[in-house]
Amino acid sequence: MTGALRLLLDDAVASGVGSGAEALVLAHGRTAAHVVVGQAASTPAPRPHAVPAWWDLASLTKPLVGAAVTYALVERGQLALETEAHTVWDTVPVGVTIAHLLSHSAGYRPWAPLFESVSDWGSEPTRSAILERAAGDALVARPGTRYAYSDLGFLALCGVIERVGGARLDRLWQRLIRDPAEVSGLRFGHPEAASTRVTALRGPHQGVVDDDNCAAMGGVSSHAGLFGTAAGVGALTQAFLEGFHGRGPFAWPVVRTAWTTRGSGSHWLGWDGRSRGASSSGAYFPDDSVGHLGFTGTSIWVAPSWHVVVVLLTNRVHPSDAEARHKPLRRAVHDAVAAHLGRPSAPR
Repeated sequence: MTGALRLLLDDAVASGVGSGAEALVLAHGRTAAHVVVGQAASTPAPRPHAVPAWWDLASLTKPLVGAAVTYALVERGQLALETEAHTVWDTVPVGVTIAHLLSHSAGYRPWAPLFESVSDWGSEPTRSAILERAAGDALVARPGTRYAYSDLGFLALCGVIERVGGARLDRLWQRLIRDPAEVSGLRFGHPEAASTRVTALRGPHQGVVDDDNCAAMGGVSSHAGLFGTAAGVGALTQAFLEGFHGRGPFAWPVVRTAWTTRGSGSHWLGWDGRSRGASSSGAYFPDDSVGHLGFTGTSIWVAPSWHVVVVLLTNRVHPSDAEARHKPLRRAVHDAVAAHLGRPSAPR
């Protein structure tokens, strides 16, 4: 499998899908393949990967941090999936539940340039102001009736869980998730991470979060901000897979509920599901698969019935976000994994 993945990643980088790429496959908790190719940056000068390679995980932050901390608070009885967020934080519109926020069905717009209305980037007052503006944004649909993948909804979730947990998100995540899982290779920001965009607003994005709203918040949010290695992403995802099967520190009923409860769209509760015929998990992954994508070119897919985790990390936005050839790469990688595990049947 390693050889097939290396060919795919080498071809992708040679064709311009970012300056580098990394793939990790875990089967029954063991490394079945691990490949890293290319370099951390191509401009303004070539820069080799750190050892191990680090990446801006973008929206992989949603399941690995935002949803994960939410599950921990539910497990501790401090929150419920049916809790109306308004009862915790009155900035959130009435009728929006925690489940709505996790499944992107709360009725929020997908995105807004909240960073444009603040000047003191990175300060706690600026972070609070962005969370307030996101959570108080006027809904465009009645909660639970329409699916729209929304950063604003996850920003509202961030404010809710910080109020319930009594601490900033990064500290909650470390105490409730990272430390119990004994996972390294994950943190907010990393100076040697693969570069992402070069923009007029901020110049080269190296070692700092690519997402502008998160950057204005100081790099800590539930929708973006997490950086990691493939091994770190794989280890934490594997811990949740073990929890789904009733083992380990996350053997929580809420994990099984989250991975088996679909919202009004493709998302489950904090994770995405397969879209038939067009899934980034390829043609053969089973229908119980859950995963997530990141804007910078990152992805995770988990097949619980196969006991398989696939992590694919690229910086496809370097130096610009016009590159879209990472999409067929994702499908090809997951099809190769399925083939080498002897899993293909009829395309799904």
